[in-house]
Amino acid sequence: MLTMTTDHRADFFFQVPAVRLHHSVLAALGLPDLTLVLLRRPSALGAALAWVTTGDDAQWDMCSTPWYRTVQLSAAAWRALVPDRPPHSGEEVQITFPDRRLAVRPARMEHLLAGDELGLHRADARTLGITNSAIVNYNGIPGIFRVVLSSEDRDRGFARLSYQSRMLLAVPQRQFELLPEILLAPLPQSRHRRPMLVTEPSWQSDRKWGSRAVRKLGSWFEWLTTALLGAPEVTFRTVDALPGEDHARTVRLAPELFPLLGTQPGRQVYVSYGPRNRIIATALIADDSTKGRSQWASTDRVGHYAAKARAVPPFARLRVGAEIRVGLGIPRTAVVTVHRRVTSLILAKLNELIIPATGLFIALSFDARLSIWVVVLAVLIILVLLLTPLRVRRNPQGRVP
Repeated sequence: MLTMTTDHRADFFFQVPAVRLHHSVLAALGLPDLTLVLLRRPSALGAALAWVTTGDDAQWDMCSTPWYRTVQLSAAAWRALVPDRPPHSGEEVQITFPDRRLAVRPARMEHLLAGDELGLHRADARTLGITNSAIVNYNGIPGIFRVVLSSEDRDRGFARLSYQSRMLLAVPQRQFELLPEILLAPLPQSRHRRPMLVTEPSWQSDRKWGSRAVRKLGSWFEWLTTALLGAPEVTFRTVDALPGEDHARTVRLAPELFPLLGTQPGRQVYVSYGPRNRIIATALIADDSTKGRSQWASTDRVGHYAAKARAVPPFARLRVGAEIRVGLGIPRTAVVTVHRRVTSLILAKLNELIIPATGLFIALSFDARLSIWVVVLAVLIILVLLLTPLRVRRNPQGRVP
């Protein structure tokens, strides 16, 4: 933990809560850019999460405090930490950094991992204080992975990642018998022992009680229908949205992945980053004509100085706009998970119920002498026939005779 002093003589713009340190400080700590850290004030009980970025301009030499003790907070980070005062210089801030690293090995064939899963030995997870999820960062590409515990002795001292996870995080192959290492940290918890999230913007967090209740009921219904019909998950690395779509709650992905997700273009999906942190977006087809070319000038060094991440294939990219990134609290580049929203598919199928239901009511109006139980049974059978195609069936394992 470091105690730093704020300096707000110059503007520091970042879309999500972030802090800026001198590049030598991050180098001395051995931390990559876009590391998630915990902010506290010595005189307050509250805490907030923020992303660390760096800058090496001449302003550091003009600070009233030494550059190695100076920090700049973005407007969103200051609002999350000090909501009752405007930004000013001279405030003391305590920054807690993750400091644990583990070498990476591929997942074993007998225990394959999904794209958002991390394999850890039980003893290593206990030492790191990691339970269900872990914050992972490699070379400035962050992600939150679900932890799969192992009791095998050969897993001790290593982190297991699938090929897809290593590709999304840009983890290289071993070189000269040296394994790459990733930065690991447990999810910070609030006083209620819930995972802490990057603070939502003020224009999104101000919700009325009625809307919260509706959202809660909708979440319960979504959980129930997902358990019945299934919702496969696919993990992506985020990239910038197309021009004109930054404000839209849309994501673009490769067309061949829609059948794998069990949905269609134009339907709603969930974009998730860690537990209890997801947003509803409309899934659209990525434009293949832009494959291999950039719509914008290079932005690799705008806002932060992270090294250019190794490119990923088009099918592993997810075009995400600024509004979705701000809602999730993630930077431009991160590893996220996408799965379909079953509720929207059910509502679309219920529209097809209008014609058969109208036929039943017409039959009742002509005194067809149908009992109420026959009508209810007919409606249930129609509902089952409509919703059955939405269920994602798993292929059988092993050889088929």
